[in-house]
Amino acid sequence: MPRAIISSGHTSKDPGSQANDLNEFELARKIAKATLPFLRQHGIITLSVPADLDLIKRIDWINKTGYD
Repeated sequence: MPRAIISSGHTSKDPGSQANDLNEFELARKIAKATLPFLRQHGIITLSVPADLDLIKRIDWINKTGYD
């Protein structure tokens, strides 16, 4: 069965680019949140990386999932 790990890529401490009232972190989280139900509906097992982890901890978390 297909599997996917979804990550917004940034954290609230490192929100990425900002323009007007948008920042990359918030926009990417909204996209990820909307994507999960679609993937699950199509039979894809998903995991969502906790948003509060910094980059090194995200990579470690992903590596510990057992997904390859």
